[in-house]
Amino acid sequence: MANSSGPAAGSFRAALQHRGFARYLTATTISSVGDFLNSVALLVVIYRATGSAGWLGVVAVLRVLAWAGATAVGGVVSDRRDRRRLLVVLNVVAAIVTFGLVLAAGIDAPFLVLVALSVGLDLVAGLVNPACAAAVPSIVGEEDVAAANAAVTTVEQVSIVAGPALGALLVAAFSPEVAFFVNAVSYVIAAVLFAGVPVGGTVVGEDEPPARFRDGVAAVRASRPAMLLLSIFVAAVFSYGFSIVLFVLVAVERLGLSDAGVGYLRMAEGVGGVAAAAIAGRVAAKNSVGALVGTALAAGLTPVLLALTTSPAVAMVVLGLGGGAYVVFEVIVVSWLQRITPDEMLGRVMGLLMSMGALGTAFGAFLAPVLNGAIGLEWTLVVSGAVPIGLIIALWPMLPSIARDAAERQAELAPIVDVLRGLSIFAAADDLTLEHLAGLVEPSEVAAGCVLMSEGDIADDFYVVRAGILDVRSSGGSGGEATFVNAMGPDDWLGEIGLLQRSPRTATVTTTTAATVWRIPGDEFLAAFAGNASRPDILGGTMAVRLARTHPGRAADIIDDIVT
Repeated sequence: MANSSGPAAGSFRAALQHRGFARYLTATTISSVGDFLNSVALLVVIYRATGSAGWLGVVAVLRVLAWAGATAVGGVVSDRRDRRRLLVVLNVVAAIVTFGLVLAAGIDAPFLVLVALSVGLDLVAGLVNPACAAAVPSIVGEEDVAAANAAVTTVEQVSIVAGPALGALLVAAFSPEVAFFVNAVSYVIAAVLFAGVPVGGTVVGEDEPPARFRDGVAAVRASRPAMLLLSIFVAAVFSYGFSIVLFVLVAVERLGLSDAGVGYLRMAEGVGGVAAAAIAGRVAAKNSVGALVGTALAAGLTPVLLALTTSPAVAMVVLGLGGGAYVVFEVIVVSWLQRITPDEMLGRVMGLLMSMGALGTAFGAFLAPVLNGAIGLEWTLVVSGAVPIGLIIALWPMLPSIARDAAERQAELAPIVDVLRGLSIFAAADDLTLEHLAGLVEPSEVAAGCVLMSEGDIADDFYVVRAGILDVRSSGGSGGEATFVNAMGPDDWLGEIGLLQRSPRTATVTTTTAATVWRIPGDEFLAAFAGNASRPDILGGTMAVRLARTHPGRAADIIDDIVT
């Protein structure tokens, strides 16, 4: 009988019980908060050194491009090196660069030194991010990876609020140098913590990012709805690029705050985003043109309203609402793209979305100081909001057709989604995840006497039985004669053990009668758990029961997590 005091498999507590995950989570928390407070201090020190919106824009552009380029490289590096060593080394390098910022700011070094150091720090951050993300499964195992990813996401959301607030406090009470120093120390602490995390690396084959990028471009060009959605998204992040530069000027020139006030403005925006994240998925599921238009207009109106107020309190309320609107808008755009894009092209289209987003942000940061010098801060704020507002109004007549496409695809997949939702293994999956899996389902009619999977084979796919009877036999890993262990019928599933435990198949499954089965690619099955806060307890229990029949020794490892 399960003990209520023991952690349920797939829960946050279960993830924390894995050796090293608590250290990993602490390291990422400290590092993430440090990154956000550093950004505030950097904006302040650049503004104090130059008093120029132009230089704020130049540095912002360079930082975005450095981070985007390094992230692409980092994904390759993290798959070819020991990830623990990589995380330690990169955090040490980041600490050295940040200590350089402390020194450079303290001795009033030439401004270009500060620029070079800040860009260098973003290069390192871009290399770190993929290694951090790739490390989680090898720390907690696939069984608890969903809960672990949820914990990391929670940390990121908290950092969005806490980092800018702490940065503003340190700059206002002390100096940017103190904020840089705290950030440098955070990297040192993170490096020490990562050194004790049991995580390795995996060597993979050669990748071809340029080809995939070109395929993504081709997929978007061939789809008018996808092109429209991408255009709207780029317009929104273009406006965000403006805010990177203009928020310091808004704090000082419009609101009468110190330059450290930019941290409080960012904090207000983050609070709104965190609050809206809780409802964004439900709003996106409705395929509402009004929701897309409304959130896009609200996000675009945010800088316009900032141009009309000189009250810090009003500005923070406006930013909180705008930050929330932007989060919902982004989720709607991504969910519509998921529904209208062929599944085989979705990864490349999402990659294009991120790439274009980075370029849009960089262009906005580049243009902001140019317009500020030409037409002044207030009108530049109005222009930054007018771009997404104008585009959404221009495209408004076309949006209902996109919503219909998304709704039609949603309706087409609904019967499959209903079946998947009825399986307890997917009890924790949200509707968008189930829709994505439904689009990947490959129904197969299998004749009686066919072998669906063989004991010892590499685990590749996940199966749902829709009709027929299947015979399950296993030798228990002994290599001897396989014996009958179970029979499966409609709405049973199989293949999850090898996928979740990264192990060979534990049994041979043969169709006793003609059968209908649904196949879901294994990597997509695993990804279905990565975005959810928990996995249903029944999955751990089912795996334990099945392994007890075929591999009793391995079942004990799972039972230990469920039964105390």
